[in-house]
Amino acid sequence: MNTKAKTVLWLVNKSPPLFQEPGNHGFHGCYPPTGEEVLLQFHGYHHHLQEATNLQSSVRDSVKLVVEDIQQWWGRTGIEIKSWPALESMVNGDIDKLKLLKKWRNKETEPEIKRREDFLLKLRNTFWVVQPSYEKELSRLHATTTDKRKLEDWMYLEGVRGGSRTATLGALDVQLRKRQKRRLLTEQSEAERRRAGEDVSFATASEKVGDNDSDKSDDDTTYTLPLPGPSSKK
Repeated sequence: MNTKAKTVLWLVNKSPPLFQEPGNHGFHGCYPPTGEEVLLQFHGYHHHLQEATNLQSSVRDSVKLVVEDIQQWWGRTGIEIKSWPALESMVNGDIDKLKLLKKWRNKETEPEIKRREDFLLKLRNTFWVVQPSYEKELSRLHATTTDKRKLEDWMYLEGVRGGSRTATLGALDVQLRKRQKRRLLTEQSEAERRRAGEDVSFATASEKVGDNDSDKSDDDTTYTLPLPGPSSKK
């Protein structure tokens, strides 16, 4: 389990995790990471890499590790998520937003306070990385689809959207194992159907070749294939 750094992250008022032991990185909760957890994870990685490289590491190095953690967590669900560049842009956006708010932390105007409150509210929600095209497809089909997998995806996403999250999907979750098993069986079934189709096509093609050979056996005509000419390349 990650220990916490003594430094408290401004505005979030929580300490980033420390990464001093192998294997203690990543997101391990039963819910997808929130924006707050992503931001804390980044600062934990950044602090660790800065110490390990004598201040030679970059922000991009830490962002890369966070994106890998995000992909690994969501990879367990089988739900299609955004591309690597899009995830990097999302993480960098929250990092830059926090820097900007911190720059004006001494301003107590109503608009500035409102901006801080809105950002905190956003951070408490799930860090939403679902591929928009897939989410739109689920939204369109969920009421009528007979595809159990897509229906489950839609219900799960509705259960983890925003800040009030009820659907869980962890490494020990029984439903997860069932979903993964159904996905595997579906993929195997589709692969078998494709192979069966290829076998039929091959058999049909073989029969046609056999017929042509039979026709040619009754024909005494000799055909000479043209030889390729000399190559023009030197």
